[in-house]
Amino acid sequence: MNLELTLFNLNSFRDITIIITLIIIAITIVKSYQLYKTHLYGKRSYDLSVSLFKTIYELRDAIAFIRHTTLRPHENDFIAKNSAVFGEQSKHYKELLIRLHESKHILEIELLEAQNRFGEKTTNTFLAIKEDVTLLERSIESHLDALNPYDTNLLRTKQQAQKDNSVIYAPTMGEDIFRKNLELHIKSVESALSQYLF
Repeated sequence: MNLELTLFNLNSFRDITIIITLIIIAITIVKSYQLYKTHLYGKRSYDLSVSLFKTIYELRDAIAFIRHTTLRPHENDFIAKNSAVFGEQSKHYKELLIRLHESKHILEIELLEAQNRFGEKTTNTFLAIKEDVTLLERSIESHLDALNPYDTNLLRTKQQAQKDNSVIYAPTMGEDIFRKNLELHIKSVESALSQYLF
């Protein structure tokens, strides 16, 4: 009887050891899965932040490219008198805007995911940059409308022309207010996104 009791105790001890081992394995699997999910979420947040940085910098470069490869205001007087040259000028601006539009569309797509992942507080920092892009697009459109020799109904005031020129053209001398504002807006986006890089 004593031998049976000892065997029973050994079997019970072995069963308890197996149960404890299985519980430890189950806890380890659950914790590993949670860690994997956290790592995956963090990696996706990191990748999205890097992608948003790249898109913002591409947008900045596209804006700089447009502002430095446009005709200067004094060259536009000649264009306004020559309809063939106006067509070339219009085509030139449309080609320049392609790069800007591509970057803008990529940004819009990435912001949809960023809004779900980071929240509105972070994505709202991008609004000022989007407004800068819209201002540049509208200024170019207004500028081309004013140069259009076929449409004499559109008249721009001198103040509107100066405002458009200050957005479209990067000044060779003096303060570039449009660029300064754009850089300030980019810095606010950088500070909002930098928390997701570490």
